[in-house]
Amino acid sequence: MRPRDELIERLPSRMRKARRWLVWQSEVRSSGQKVGKIPYYLDGSKRGRGGSLDDAQDTARLGTFAEALALVQDGKFHGLGFALGPDGTGQYWQGIDFDDTANNGLEQLASCLPGYVETSPSGNGVHAIGYGRAFKALGSNGSGIEAYSGKRFFTVTGESLCAERKMSCLAEYVENELTPAYSKHFHRDIASHESQQSKDSHDSQLYMQGGGGGGEGGIDIEQIWKELPTYCCPQTVGQRNSALFKLARHLKSRYPTLSEIDLCPIVRRWHQEHLSVIGTKPWMVTWVDFRTAWKRVKVLEGEGALDMAKQGIDPDKPVPESLLVRGYDHQIYMLVQLCQQLAEIGADQGKFYLGGRTAAGVIGTNQLTANNCLNMLVSDGILEVVKKGALLKGRGAVATTYKYLGVN
Repeated sequence: MRPRDELIERLPSRMRKARRWLVWQSEVRSSGQKVGKIPYYLDGSKRGRGGSLDDAQDTARLGTFAEALALVQDGKFHGLGFALGPDGTGQYWQGIDFDDTANNGLEQLASCLPGYVETSPSGNGVHAIGYGRAFKALGSNGSGIEAYSGKRFFTVTGESLCAERKMSCLAEYVENELTPAYSKHFHRDIASHESQQSKDSHDSQLYMQGGGGGGEGGIDIEQIWKELPTYCCPQTVGQRNSALFKLARHLKSRYPTLSEIDLCPIVRRWHQEHLSVIGTKPWMVTWVDFRTAWKRVKVLEGEGALDMAKQGIDPDKPVPESLLVRGYDHQIYMLVQLCQQLAEIGADQGKFYLGGRTAAGVIGTNQLTANNCLNMLVSDGILEVVKKGALLKGRGAVATTYKYLGVN
């Protein structure tokens, strides 16, 4: 790690000033197998456990450059990390990762990378960080090329390769230059390219919440299962089809390049674990239905209306005086912002549906409190109930439909 003054000199001021900083630790499993560079929030907890990347709670836990650098220079963590993704202004922090540049034949592409460019921790790869619009992610596929505008972090070394430290948008370069080269490797067998997984990358976030990370064929089934969201698991009879689709959507969002061979043991375990609450017992029916669901998934996690609405929430935005006098705090105001964002995203004259459980997950409280908060917004004239939710026998709950009226 370079001395503080030299790091400050080499890094773009916009990066240093952004509250996007993490730290990372190189870790091994009990088996001795190396996991990679695991990202941590500055409070010492692992990023990606028990939450969603790039949502309001995740963004609120990112720290300052000075705080992260102090932890690293005190020897508490191995290195600095920088979180990619939306910053709440409609713009995104972006990143390009070239792994093992020489052996993958990426020297020419690396020579004209835009943005802030530096060498990776091993010295064999190159990272570029930019700022601008979102673009379609290029995940690990064996080409040595990866590019993201969200849900990842990059290690930061300060070993700059460019004299120019102005931030620029990487989207056009990713779409016009990298995607053609990347696509040539798209159909390469995953077992071969996972064994060549990036050694320097940010993408131990793949281990935490993305694709790959160890185990047979490079897939850590135990870790995937451990981090499977509860909404992918049926709790009672009648929830099988919905949960199976959510499982397909979750896996396709986090591990888009997995083949049927890689997915099969994950789905088989899902089937075995939930036999007691699914009416369809034959394994083959579950497997065929899952593969059908996988093809049906068009909107990935992070791309739906709720995910878009959560990205528009600013947890640091001051509570308006008109709400402060009513006793509203930042947590309740986050719920107000969520409702406003959902109303703006929707196309039905400000109407949207929202359940207490969903609201609770966004503002970090329990379902009963979230329902009471929604009722309070109705009483205070911020929301109007268009159609009250209901419990449907064997089909779970239908969320209440609201109309956002605004804050006076």
